[in-house]
Amino acid sequence: MSDGFVDQHNDDRKRIGFKAFYYILEEIVLKPLKEQISILSEVFEKWKQNQNQTDDVIIWTVKL
Repeated sequence: MSDGFVDQHNDDRKRIGFKAFYYILEEIVLKPLKEQISILSEVFEKWKQNQNQTDDVIIWTVKL
């Protein structure tokens, strides 16, 4: 993954951060991949509020 997801700030200039990102991943790990993508997109959009995206966002997934 890139740092774009965790470095995104909201209207209060707070970053999502790695701790919150890892918590989200732990919560969605057993869900189907399409649902995981949807949840991550929703969380990101909700977090950034009215701010523009500040960096590239790349999250690679591997299905075993």
